[in-house]
Amino acid sequence: MVSIDPRSKKEHYKEIIILLLSHHTKDKLHRTLHCRVCNHDIYLCTRCYSTIAGLLISSGLLVSLKMHFLKNTNLSLVLFLFFLLPPMIDWSSQYIGFRESTNRIRFATGFLLGFSISILKYVPFNFEMIIILLSIFCAIAMIKTSIARKSGR
Repeated sequence: MVSIDPRSKKEHYKEIIILLLSHHTKDKLHRTLHCRVCNHDIYLCTRCYSTIAGLLISSGLLVSLKMHFLKNTNLSLVLFLFFLLPPMIDWSSQYIGFRESTNRIRFATGFLLGFSISILKYVPFNFEMIIILLSIFCAIAMIKTSIARKSGR
């Protein structure tokens, strides 16, 4: 039976926790928010953290401002897609390798993504709408994949 050094086991668990919270390997931790808690470095995915912040803040705003006029209207769909577009462009252009995004841009686009998700509850979903949205997302995924393959990523 092979014994594992306790230190290497601890390092392995530390790397797993970093990946769970940041979604990035050690060489890409510059894409995360770094904080120190009880002498432990914690790395949080910038876009995910700001998406949660955007979702919480915008949900509170939508309720407090009584934005119920958005319910079951096409305006809610337009706003959903409008706020979804910048995060998709930012993530896609970084993934494909056109440019390296900054944490400020990641935070802003993540916040918009959270806002978009909070508007989603007002979108009038029916079968045709679901098919249209799935088609749009599939088309975007296919375009991103083909560009990534051409660029060697």
